[in-house]
Amino acid sequence: MEINSMGIHRDRSKVERFFLKVQRFLCIVFVVLPIITFVAWVLVGFWMYREIPFDANQWKQAGVASDIGIRYRMVHNLRARIEQTDAPNFADLRQPLGPPHPSSDDLEPQVLEYYLGASYRGPFITNTWDIRLSFDDNQQLVEISIYPGSS
Repeated sequence: MEINSMGIHRDRSKVERFFLKVQRFLCIVFVVLPIITFVAWVLVGFWMYREIPFDANQWKQAGVASDIGIRYRMVHNLRARIEQTDAPNFADLRQPLGPPHPSSDDLEPQVLEYYLGASYRGPFITNTWDIRLSFDDNQQLVEISIYPGSS
């Protein structure tokens, strides 16, 4: 029963009830479901591209298999581990990281450079990144640089 502006009670017709049901259904389909889908997509994206601990074998395999996005997920953990090490040198870092990217052959011999791949923020690719490890003449680590890549 519904009360109109004059205070008279009346029942909604079957047609009115049908259109109300259709209106609710369309609201769910075109408003609620897309919002839920988008939120789920973003959450899954963040989970899939979260930071992971450094693993030398995965790092090397990612470079060979061109799955270099996994390196980006490891790089912050790698950097923290390097910074906790007392006086890391060229040999200490070259062994777990494997061969550097071929373009780093053009650089000074005191530099190791690796492609990290794409960074992800949720489902969105934001940029590609590289890491450069610079060493002094005594082969001691001087600087760790993570910067946007050119590829």
